[in-house]
Formats: sequence, structure tokens, C-alpha cells
Amino acid sequence: MKDQSSHNWLYQTKTFASLYERIVGEATSIVFWRELKERFLDFIPEGGRILEIGSGPGFQAIKIFQHRHDLEIIASDFSSEMISLGKKNYQELILQDQHISRVQSHLSFVQADAMDLSHFDSETFDGIYSVGAIKHFPDRIRGLNECIRILKPGGKIFFSEFFAEASVTDMMNLIKHVRIPDFLKPTFSRFLHSKHKKLVPDKADIEKWEQELSSKGFACSEYLPGYPFFMLKLDKK
Repeated sequence: MKDQSSHNWLYQTKTFASLYERIVGEATSIVFWRELKERFLDFIPEGGRILEIGSGPGFQAIKIFQHRHDLEIIASDFSSEMISLGKKNYQELILQDQHISRVQSHLSFVQADAMDLSHFDSETFDGIYSVGAIKHFPDRIRGLNECIRILKPGGKIFFSEFFAEASVTDMMNLIKHVRIPDFLKPTFSRFLHSKHKKLVPDKADIEKWEQELSSKGFACSEYLPGYPFFMLKLDKK
């Protein structure tokens, strides 16, 4: 088990965090779109309310808004810098896309800590999702239980994250989608693989979460073939 009381120093550096989210966040959004749509969005009722934990620069939330105008989408992140970046990216989309500018917006960006979501009422969301954020939770079980608290009965949770046993080849398959020169991709893949192994959950962690969550609903996890990600899903009782 890894020490969850502190984070890798790189992820605490604003410059690195911003660069990481802009580069890797966009690639992750591309890879996970199909999974997020088929395993999560397709089960959210029309007019539903969903929350993103760890929205970063807003790529995923904006893509969902473009796909499902009917949903109320709240994109949350612990970092005020990322919330500002998400709002900026959303405003740029509105200016560039005349169709989007005419659609009533149900997308908002909110600074929030997954350890304490008390400003959200219990059982008020139809779905909660997160892509690549749980590694930053100081207490991952606490964060997951907070999400379950604000989820409606029958609601869905879809969390994805890197996992420690992923291979360099898995990471390279992700980095193929990153917009950097091709000759840098092998080095960048090895760098991220090395750094993530020290921070992200391993199989023992994931099994522990499944056991903890099983009393709250149907919980299961699986790995995304060919990529360095696992997916944790829950249907609340």
C-alpha cells in the first residue's frame, strides 16, 4: 500500500500541474470518451444532474456538454487555477461555435474538495465521474464515500485512474495521443510511468475499495486493455 498522506512534489508545482493537465488531460479525454459515454452517460436520464471530480482544464465536462445539452453538469476541482482554466476553455468554445453559443448553458465550474462535499446536499446527483483525479485524494475511501453520499439511489459512479502495475507500453499507447513531437514521446512515456508508479493505486488498493463500496451498491473494477487505466464503477443501492 502506498502512503496517501503526501503527494509527489511535481504534482504540487503549479507549472507542472498546468502543463500536465493541458497535455495529458487532453489525451486522457480522447482515450476515455467512448468508455465514459457507453458506461456512464448513456445511463444518465434526460435532464439529469452530474458532477465531475477533478475537472482540470474542463476538457471532459465541455465534451459532455457538447454531447448532452440536457444535462446539468458541475465540473469541480480542488485547484482554483484549474477552475479558471476550465472557464476560459469553455468561453473560448462559446466564441468559436455559434451553435453552442445559442444553447442554454447547464455547465458550471466550481472549486471543491472531494474530501468534503458538504456544500452539495445528500442524494442530489444522478451520476458522478472522475478521470485521473483519485490519485490526488489524501484519503481515497473518504472521498469515495463523500461521492456516494451525494449520489441518488440508483445513481452511477464512474471513476478511472492510472494504476501502478501498468506497463511502459500501456503508457506509450496513451502518449500517442499527446500533442508533442514524436521523438519526445518515448522519453515522456518512461518519465510518466516512473512517476505514476509512486503515486497511483495498485491492485491491492483497488480490491480494498471494491470491498468497502460493496455495502453501498454494486461495485466492480476492470482494466482498460492496452492503456494504463483501471475503471471503478458503482450503482448505488
